[in-house]
Amino acid sequence: MPISYEEIENALSCIAQNGTKIATFKLKQLFKKYRFSSKQQQEILHTIKNYSTECPSEEFIKSCIGNLKQTMMRVRDSMKIFAFTSAFDKDSMWAYYCQNRGICIEYDLSKIKDVNIKRIFVNTQKVRYGRKAKFNYVEVIKGKIEHDPKYSLKVDSTIINQLTTKNQSWRAEEEWRTLLCIKDVDGGVRVPVDMISVIYFDYSILYESKTAEIIEYANINGWDVRVRYFSPLECEYRYETIERIEELERQLKSI
Repeated sequence: MPISYEEIENALSCIAQNGTKIATFKLKQLFKKYRFSSKQQQEILHTIKNYSTECPSEEFIKSCIGNLKQTMMRVRDSMKIFAFTSAFDKDSMWAYYCQNRGICIEYDLSKIKDVNIKRIFVNTQKVRYGRKAKFNYVEVIKGKIEHDPKYSLKVDSTIINQLTTKNQSWRAEEEWRTLLCIKDVDGGVRVPVDMISVIYFDYSILYESKTAEIIEYANINGWDVRVRYFSPLECEYRYETIERIEELERQLKSI
């Protein structure tokens, strides 16, 4: 069961109302309930003892809650996710992610030769669809602070399960995720590696200038290019080379 802001506020508010002794007693009850480490307990109790009764309790409470929230955010932001799908030809995904006016990039992980980059993709897992298991965020924070190998392993397992589980309604995406934990890094992580095998363009953008630039770059690097083309004869999308699409268009005009 995760610790609530109400419990923290209830314990700390006693400082101004009843003095530090009662506040310390309530905090010790809180420590026992959530199994805080000795180091964590001492740090918080030291702050309480140095806290003056003349100081506004509301400011102190907000500070403590704010620190807890910041710790939660640091844990969350340290996790980097690279999301894939094993299905490039899902019409629902083309419609949802780019309104049928975009591209899809196919990666071939076997092209990766650098050992250090291979290690990044070792932790690539298939997403499970269903209900996420409940977990205690305080336990996650404790695991990250204490650096106990056994406890950290348990916490990492909890985080991975959370990050690789999605609601059943997303099942059609057939998603895979590469997970990477990096502290003190804002934004994403750039990994320079050539692992592209195919680029799929929707026909609606085939003749745009930006598409021409990407196709030229693909030809230089030896990547295949395919076009997502809606066939009026078959009433469904096909994925063909540019040459094949142009041939099909000529045939349709001759009918």
